[in-house]
Amino acid sequence: MCSDSGEDSHRQVIDDVPASVREQELEELFLRFGHRFTRVELRRRTRDCVRGLLGPVGRKNSWQLAEFAGHSTPDGLQHPLAKSRWEADEIRDDLQGYVAEHLGADDGILIIDGTGFVKKGITSAGVQRQYTGTAGRTENCQIGVFAAYPPAAATLSSTASSTPQVLDRRPRTLPRRPHPPTPPMRDQE
Repeated sequence: MCSDSGEDSHRQVIDDVPASVREQELEELFLRFGHRFTRVELRRRTRDCVRGLLGPVGRKNSWQLAEFAGHSTPDGLQHPLAKSRWEADEIRDDLQGYVAEHLGADDGILIIDGTGFVKKGITSAGVQRQYTGTAGRTENCQIGVFAAYPPAAATLSSTASSTPQVLDRRPRTLPRRPHPPTPPMRDQE
């Protein structure tokens, strides 16, 4: 588990949690939103997919997730995403409630960051020409969305200021906006 010393006391990685505890927590989570799926096969496939995404699968593609779950093909794991009907908003609300109960802290803040990964080819999932701040222009890239939930104290500077400070000092490139053309002036008569 986590150490109780210094600033690392709030950090915990999924690998630090014993497999039996992780499995028990996943079961609790699935029980919370499982009723959102009308068929038992759909619940099982979704659970298998989530287990694979959170598990020790090296490459998180459908074939590896299916193999990890003991399926012969990825069709069953793709079905919930491609063909099934379920309410994403309701599952999001269930997940939000679970996270608030288990991770909620009075001083916690949610940080969500979208980052672009420039790709040379088009064979990776989700690659398309789109703007990425990483390159500062439109490129072939994937967009990854990352979430973190640190205590607010971890994001503030050590001064008495209550204004959050940026901890990442890498230069950022903003898109250049072209100025609209100036309309021609009419001769005043």
